[in-house]
Amino acid sequence: FILEKATSKNTKIFSHDINFKNLKYKSPKAIYINKDIEENFDLRLTKFKNIFFFDDHVSQLKRLNFVLKNNIKYCLFDDDISISNIISDGHPALPTISMIKNNFDLFNLEKKIKWSFEGDERILKLRKLNKNFNKLFKNYYYHQIPNLSHITGYKRYSHLSFLIKK
Repeated sequence: FILEKATSKNTKIFSHDINFKNLKYKSPKAIYINKDIEENFDLRLTKFKNIFFFDDHVSQLKRLNFVLKNNIKYCLFDDDISISNIISDGHPALPTISMIKNNFDLFNLEKKIKWSFEGDERILKLRKLNKNFNKLFKNYYYHQIPNLSHITGYKRYSHLSFLIKK
């Protein structure tokens, strides 16, 4: 709804998801594709001014590799929590962009971080990252949107971040 209202009448919204059964609102601007974006991606989309919004609880590391592979310029990542806020989200897309950017050395430990959320056990496996993603952040601007819960009233806040190619 917000994307629909914030864009021009000629805007097309491509919504990829593996399951639309909990969809509450259907935008007339949207084309709903019942597949993961990596299964049905049209590379021609990168030639236009597009924003890719990832809120799919898939590893943000996996999505980051997708962004790099397809030379995507503008990205939004929802639930980009830091390592210190790992227990604040029931099912974060691990590892997040924030974790990769700020805790890169942590991923050389080959260990697990375990926690519980609402009775369910969660695990983040720290596997060695094959790429030095610190180099990536020399080619992209990275910004997190500040916590606006004092304005919105929405208390369960998960970070939203931007990646913009320089």
